Amino acid sequence: ELGGCRSYYSTPRGSCNFKVQEFVLPKFDISIEGPSQITSKDAYISGLVSGEYVFGEIVRGTVKLNATLMSPGRKDIIFHQHVASLINGIHVFEIPSEKFLVHTRYLFNPFCVKNTMLKLIAEVSEDGRGLKSTKTLMIPLKSDSVSFKFSEDNAKFFRAGLNYTVKAIVETNDAISTGVRARILATINNGAETLHDAIVEASLQENGEDDFIMTTFLVPLHASCLKITLHPVNVHQSCETDSSVCLAPAPFYSPTRSYLRLNSEQTKLKVGSTAVFHVTSTVPFTMLHYVVIAQGGVVLHNVIDTAKSGVGVKDTDFSFTVSHNMTP
Repeated sequence: ELGGCRSYYSTPRGSCNFKVQEFVLPKFDISIEGPSQITSKDAYISGLVSGEYVFGEIVRGTVKLNATLMSPGRKDIIFHQHVASLINGIHVFEIPSEKFLVHTRYLFNPFCVKNTMLKLIAEVSEDGRGLKSTKTLMIPLKSDSVSFKFSEDNAKFFRAGLNYTVKAIVETNDAISTGVRARILATINNGAETLHDAIVEASLQENGEDDFIMTTFLVPLHASCLKITLHPVNVHQSCETDSSVCLAPAPFYSPTRSYLRLNSEQTKLKVGSTAVFHVTSTVPFTMLHYVVIAQGGVVLHNVIDTAKSGVGVKDTDFSFTVSHNMTP
């Protein structure tokens, strides 16, 4: 305050008092608006900057917009800057998402790092006097994810010599667009041999059903175990999660479709009694080799010639006497 004054006036007669204070430039506030979050589906980051004096008039001037990507444990990346004029006190901006993806795709995937933020700083300069005001807006990036869950349609066992079909459901957080792909790697015999290695694109459903990937390959006869791994292939900036399953050969399965059945009508046997078994087969056989195992070892083995006039049979009987070393 610089002091006080008293003013007199004659028509009509009167007076008034007033204070003298230092002149202060008019102040203004700015605001910056933008999306609540950014996903990998967003082609643009759009918003607006506005300026208004405290007494209600719009601000005429320029705005400088600075965009920075901030991720935990990484150096901040300034990927965009521009200067524009306020039109009727407002500046509407659109920043292509590709601008920060270009800067980061060879360093890291910003949509796969938790707590990654986009920092927008708007600085408005008033025309004429150059009075400035600054505002900051922090926008989180929504993390993407894609993974695969093996479908219930998959067989629980594999059959050597036949095709095996893999079907897996695509699971995402709804931020992934079309074009999900997966690398399907199938190995046999504990990883000793690669059986199938291919990149397959998902079949995207439009009827509300789950999206899925599917492929078929032949399992060779010498396969003793089968491991299948599904790995997302950097689809639309997706976080990647592997899925794998190990399968055993199907029980009671013959690659040549030849089966034997062994049964007996006897339920209890004693030492010295005769055990009788009946064998049937889906294909004729000319020789039968049987082995009796007891107490952790082989106690009897025998080979029977079943050919009749040189022709194989599909059923036969064999028997042996129960001995002491066959007891439990």
